[in-house]
Amino acid sequence: MNAKTQPFNTAALPLAGPGLMTPRSGRVLDLAAPDAGQIDIGDIAHGLSRQDHYQGHSSGDEIYSVAQHSLWLASYLCRATGDANTALHGLMCHASKAYIGTVSPVVETLLSSRKRSVDDLQATVQRAIYDALEMPALTVQQAHWVLIAKQQAQLIESLQRAPVSIPDCSDLIDSIAWDLSRCPLMASRTMDEQASQWQAALLLLRNGEMLHG
Repeated sequence: MNAKTQPFNTAALPLAGPGLMTPRSGRVLDLAAPDAGQIDIGDIAHGLSRQDHYQGHSSGDEIYSVAQHSLWLASYLCRATGDANTALHGLMCHASKAYIGTVSPVVETLLSSRKRSVDDLQATVQRAIYDALEMPALTVQQAHWVLIAKQQAQLIESLQRAPVSIPDCSDLIDSIAWDLSRCPLMASRTMDEQASQWQAALLLLRNGEMLHG
């Protein structure tokens, strides 16, 4: 078998080009100018369930996926606020990572000048996803609660799923986070089960219903 001695022009391939990606559904997404009509919820659930929140370094034998992390946020916000829309934003806050990939929480905090360009791309895709779902914008109070949920998730994950624990963090963890740490959301599931659970949570929250468990 003879090897190719020259690279071919990838621009000649179908669906190839800067910023174009083809997810599982086959619905091509232009990352440079994403449109709500290009968004597929099944693609988001599939992508998030297959990405480790800690870049492959979760403790244990199974990954701790972005889908599991997002479900934890939504469950926390259901208990803390009793508001389905706030919980919906918690569930969806990492949705763009299904298309652009994930950076570990540790790396995110270290990115400085380049973080802005990463954030801009993530925000652009996130807006298209929110438009597809016709999600209302977060209020200041809702954004505050989503931030608290993320902080509590980081603390509890530090003790259970993160590669390295945060020293002396137990006193910072609230009672809701402790309770959720014992629920099935933190247990390992197959990737397909995680995707299905994420989609089920999305349906409930969009209908104004709370998550239980």
